[in-house]
Amino acid sequence: MPGVSAGRGVWAALRQVFGGWGVPVLMACFAAPALAHENLADHIAGGALRCTFVMECYETEACAEADWQAYVLMSGRGMNTARLVMPDQTVRAGATRRDDGSATVAGEGDGGIYLLTLAENGAARLALHLTEGPQMVNYMGFCEALE
Repeated sequence: MPGVSAGRGVWAALRQVFGGWGVPVLMACFAAPALAHENLADHIAGGALRCTFVMECYETEACAEADWQAYVLMSGRGMNTARLVMPDQTVRAGATRRDDGSATVAGEGDGGIYLLTLAENGAARLALHLTEGPQMVNYMGFCEALE
């Protein structure tokens, strides 16, 4: 699990972001069918993405399997702001989308910097640079757009 958090769960993070709407938003994320990867670029600008990470690489150690999810909630006010909702914290972030359909989401959270890079086909990389140590953790996975 990423980060060095204060122990907040995803429910608390969603309540903080959406007030009383946190539970309905999370339920919608699980209930909504994922769209095809070729449609990802169409939903990056104003929707929600569910990212599943399957590989973790810590510092110079060998990579290992991972199994966790994060959500990217894009601002309805344009492509410049987003929230990266992880199991242990929510990071306010800046976001950019390129002409080729790829995107980056970057922000500073508890204890470090978070950078999510998305390819148009759904491939995702999340890099964490943590101040404690310092430490570097990279995650590999994929993201899917949610309706």
